[in-house]
Amino acid sequence: MKKKAIVVIVLIILLTFLVGSAITDIYRLGEPPECLIWCAMPENTNLNLKYFGFYNCDYREDSLQEVMDLSCTNVIFIYTRSYAMRDSLQACKERNMKAMIRWENGIKGASVYCHDLIVEYNDTILGFYFDEPWWHNYSLEYYHFVTKTLRETYPDKEVFSCLAVCEFANMPQFARDMTAQGVFARSKAPEGYYKYCTILGFDFYCAWNPYKVLYLQFFKQLKALCTPEQKIWLVPKGFYAEKGYARIVENHIEPIGNELINSLKEHYKLALREPKVEGIIVFAYMDGTFSEWGIAIENFVNEYSPHYREDVKKYYQQIGREIIKNANYQIVRT
Repeated sequence: MKKKAIVVIVLIILLTFLVGSAITDIYRLGEPPECLIWCAMPENTNLNLKYFGFYNCDYREDSLQEVMDLSCTNVIFIYTRSYAMRDSLQACKERNMKAMIRWENGIKGASVYCHDLIVEYNDTILGFYFDEPWWHNYSLEYYHFVTKTLRETYPDKEVFSCLAVCEFANMPQFARDMTAQGVFARSKAPEGYYKYCTILGFDFYCAWNPYKVLYLQFFKQLKALCTPEQKIWLVPKGFYAEKGYARIVENHIEPIGNELINSLKEHYKLALREPKVEGIIVFAYMDGTFSEWGIAIENFVNEYSPHYREDVKKYYQQIGREIIKNANYQIVRT
């Protein structure tokens, strides 16, 4: 009887230890709010990896403030169509953050107003961003004119293009054949299309499992496209596509929000292995419509949301802060 009791006690202790270890690796119970939650998170050993931020965070003044208050980002993507472009740039300056300006209409967006802001906030602006230019029907001649002009006019600034996978990768025929009004463009971009860019990235938002292998193939093709001087920024998925959305985009078996953690962790681990990777920019902070992308990061990191998950919030904070340390970035809290 005594032996049975001892065996039972040992099993209980062992079970408690195993369960406790599993819980601790997700969340360190009883520790202060700033505690690490990915206990086995590798240190950022890629000396080039130094930027972390989010798409879609300055459409509202309060959303920009929310992102900055997370204290885990050092670059803000600012939209030229934003009604408060100056306010966004000023906020970045006050918080010691860099700004990447999204060039919505190419050179058409280079009004005197924009140029004056670029000069005024020269030390704050990191560079200019283009979203899927070939997919958005920028011809080779036009895109070269735009990017070459920016490089010559602002030689100390980056020119960053995020590509749709169909612009550079060997996609299945059904994807390549879809029109620009559908999901993908018809063909790859012409050779040399991105030669004036200093940074390249690509977006691929399918569920990490089981599409990890496909993603890594795309990454390999992007790396082959880069010149020795060009850098890479990774774009993890930062939204939950509601049911009814294309099934390849979302793993609806996992609890809502798990895919955000999976995608962030896997992109971070990839960045550590690849010296060309300089930044991680997550899509997206603010919600999209159902037809676009769905429930975005703002719902998972704000306590007022029914989708709030403290572990998701802390993963972004932990990984983001580890990355921006390499830029000698000092968090400024207001």
